Amino acid sequence: MKVGVTLIAIFMLILFSFSLLTSLTILLTREEFLDYMSREMNPYGISKEEISVFLPFFIAIALFLSLLYLISGIGLLTRKELGRKLSIVVSGIHAFYGVFGSLISPLFALNAFFGFSVIYYLTRESVRREFVESMTIEERILGRRLE
Repeated sequence: MKVGVTLIAIFMLILFSFSLLTSLTILLTREEFLDYMSREMNPYGISKEEISVFLPFFIAIALFLSLLYLISGIGLLTRKELGRKLSIVVSGIHAFYGVFGSLISPLFALNAFFGFSVIYYLTRESVRREFVESMTIEERILGRRLE
């Protein structure tokens, strides 16, 4: 079992926790969140009503992403091919978001770096082989292939 896959899986599960916590907090504190966002967005000409229209979509996207993080994290830990492919898709979203976000702030480049790094790592032949080939119970317990 490769340590990199386990670290990526743990990171996906941490992202799941943050995404779920964020969306549930916004859902439970809707009015306070709307008040705060209207104060922040008022200088840009965005009203509270416009934010309230957008808010359900934001919550739905955050819940959907948290579900993707959960499935990909568990899939990586259990060495399922679906988990590997879904992690590549989620990392592609991060890379896309990071590239375009870096036009706003250079910190978004970290998102792009994370996305491209995970895509590169999970598409390597030695890592891909770990998800395609079946392992015996002894190999799963030891965490490595028996030659």
